[in-house]
Amino acid sequence: HNIEIYRQRFATGSNAPYPHMDLSPNLDFAVIARGMGVTSQRVEDPEQLAAALKAAFNAQAPRLIEVVIAGKP
Repeated sequence: HNIEIYRQRFATGSNAPYPHMDLSPNLDFAVIARGMGVTSQRVEDPEQLAAALKAAFNAQAPRLIEVVIAGKP
């Protein structure tokens, strides 16, 4: 998001990919967190996000919620 704001502010008008932001192969941060002893959840459906956040706040412990979003085409 910040890169898009920068590009608009300085009229760079680019459709180029974001530098150094392509994490390939895709990393599963929820699995990485569980490996470190942190309860985690991967949310792909926006309808699931509110429940995931509520559970995280109620847990009173570290939590990771990995939210999958659409990338730039």
